[in-house]
Amino acid sequence: MYYSFQISTFGKYNNEKHEYETIEQVIYEVLSLLKKSNFAMYQYTISISNDALESPLITIPLQGKTRFLFSRKKCIICEANDASFYRDRVVSNDKLFFIEKDKSIDQIFKDKILTEENFKSDLLNIVPLTVEIYESEEITITSAVKEQIVFIVENLF
Repeated sequence: MYYSFQISTFGKYNNEKHEYETIEQVIYEVLSLLKKSNFAMYQYTISISNDALESPLITIPLQGKTRFLFSRKKCIICEANDASFYRDRVVSNDKLFFIEKDKSIDQIFKDKILTEENFKSDLLNIVPLTVEIYESEEITITSAVKEQIVFIVENLF
C-alpha cells in the first residue's frame, strides 16, 4: 500500500494579478523540509536517451513485459537541484525521490529490477519517498510509509 498527499492550485485564477496561481512556495517548503530531515534529493526521468538529464549518476535499464526482456527505456538518475531552485521557478514536470543521506545511491539500486509497467511501485519499494511536480500547479508526495506523509503534513500546515 502506498500513501499520497497532493496539493494543487489547478484552475485557481488570481483576478488581481490576472494570472493562474502556482505553488512554487509550497514546493520550496516541502523540498526544504525533506532536505532538513536527513534526506538527499535526486531527480529521475524515464527515457530512451542518455541525454535526458544533465550529469547522470546512474542509469538503470527497465525490464519489459517478460522477466528476461529489457525495454529500450531506462531510468536516468542525477542529483537534484537545491530546494531554492524551485522557489520562484515555474516547473513543467519534475520527478524527484529522496533517500537517507547516509546511504549510497549505488548501493540502494544495486541488483534491483525496475519494470516499465510497474515503475512507480518498484521505485517506492526501494526509496522512502517520491515527489512529482506538474506545471507548478500540483505536487504529489508518495510513500510506502504512512508516517512520512503524516510528518510532511504536520510540519507544513
